[in-house]
Amino acid sequence: LYALSCERMARIATALGESSDAEAWRERQRKAAVAINAQCFNETAGAYADGPASSHCAQHNSIFALAAGIVPRERVPRVLEFVISRGMACSVYGAQWLLEALYLQDAADAALDLLLATHDRSWWNMMLQGGTLTWEAWDWRYKNNLDWNHAWAAAPLNIAARYLLGVQVAAPGGCELEIRPQPGRLRRIAGRVPTLKGYVE
Repeated sequence: LYALSCERMARIATALGESSDAEAWRERQRKAAVAINAQCFNETAGAYADGPASSHCAQHNSIFALAAGIVPRERVPRVLEFVISRGMACSVYGAQWLLEALYLQDAADAALDLLLATHDRSWWNMMLQGGTLTWEAWDWRYKNNLDWNHAWAAAPLNIAARYLLGVQVAAPGGCELEIRPQPGRLRRIAGRVPTLKGYVE
């Protein structure tokens, strides 16, 4: 996520007219991307390893690389295939980045499968267990001292607005919006998304 943070900082600096700061942040992102791709990509698995000396490839490593946009184009199909094959192996926290990664690669149906899943690593399961707010973990068996009101678990809310309905801010203050719905196999979607300039329906 460091590379992604650098990219976001570059955007902020650009919006503020701080071009030298923006370039410095972009350079940090480039260096991080080069290092991660050179030292952490596992060619055999088609995924990113836990570190330079590790052969283990946890799902979240590849999720973060895809979400940060640092996976070289020729590697994207294999990394995406690896990520999708693991389902919802990540934590509730990681689910935000998993869904981001899938939608950024136009894998809308794979993302929709996870949003609508009914297994124990799903938002459906939280409701089934009596949750009225999103939980810290998927289920009691994964964390027996979980709390019941974790904002980081509410990924479907922002994902539905930003990717499923496709309403995203394209310029500071919401002066420009990009609207690119990704309904996947859904035949109909409707929504009302708040922005600083009013609602988009």
